[in-house]
Amino acid sequence: MRIAILGNSGSGKSTLARWFAARSGATLLDLDTVAWEPGQIAVPRAAQDAEAEVVSFCLKHPDWVIEDAMRTLSLRPLRLSLIFCS
Repeated sequence: MRIAILGNSGSGKSTLARWFAARSGATLLDLDTVAWEPGQIAVPRAAQDAEAEVVSFCLKHPDWVIEDAMRTLSLRPLRLSLIFCS
């Protein structure tokens, strides 16, 4: 299972992502953990670095759930199902 859950802040995407991951055994990735520089406050990472980390994560785990607040990160090459929360 490969699922990306996208939506605005407060739309329930984190709750839904945790639910899917817990029920399926898939590994969960919150894109906030790769979108921002570690140990910094509101300092975005370079898009290419964040995308490389996401691709690496997806290749490492056969089943995953990703949740994000609809950034510009390209998920097209990852062969996944999308769920939009509003």
